Amino acid sequence: MSNVIIVEAENDATFIKRIVKYMNERKGNNINIDNKKGYTTLNDKTPEKTYRGLSEASLTNSLKRVKKRLEKEPIEKVGIIIDMDQKLQQERLDLVNKAMLTVFSEAETIININQLVKITKIDQQDIQAACYFMNVNGKGELATVLKKIKTKKSIYADCIESWKTCIINTLNDNKKIILSDNDFDKLWVYNYIYYDISNKEYGFNEKGFKIIMDKQQDIWNFDHPILEDLKLFLALF
Repeated sequence: MSNVIIVEAENDATFIKRIVKYMNERKGNNINIDNKKGYTTLNDKTPEKTYRGLSEASLTNSLKRVKKRLEKEPIEKVGIIIDMDQKLQQERLDLVNKAMLTVFSEAETIININQLVKITKIDQQDIQAACYFMNVNGKGELATVLKKIKTKKSIYADCIESWKTCIINTLNDNKKIILSDNDFDKLWVYNYIYYDISNKEYGFNEKGFKIIMDKQQDIWNFDHPILEDLKLFLALF
């Protein structure tokens, strides 16, 4: 039996793969998620604009793809990792439960993160699911987490805060600011990797991020306490 993790984008999958490898090799865990077939993103095989990014529609679509795989593959557990963004945890739980119930009519309700529930049964085998929301102190996304667990000096990246303050003070109207806190966090990660760590040769895209995760693991602290809940989630698989 194998397990599948649904994530928002390729960078999320790359980061989770890195954490899983660290937990299995360094911490003695036995997490069973195949590096190639064990991860699926919300945007996989969905060119339609209505399915791009996180939404009930895109998550439902991802779960439908997993359901089709269940007919052919021995999958035991399904994990869902999405960003908390600026939402409340209950709002994210509601989103996950609605999508799951649309695809699996007999799915039990998830009432908290890191909780496995039965979503269906195939050949007398219970199929379970659980969810986790990427965040720091209840808000944010992957970039917010990366910002928290960095290990090197971040002179260029930290100057993003001054730029953010400048924009806020100059516009003097929050409604005119087109950049969200998540956008600023992404810019922070960009500057940290591209200038503070000087990884210009890799490029800052999904491929470059994967290379950096493989080759320069020391720029992140995988033992940071902020990752504990995520590790508890992954240990379920």
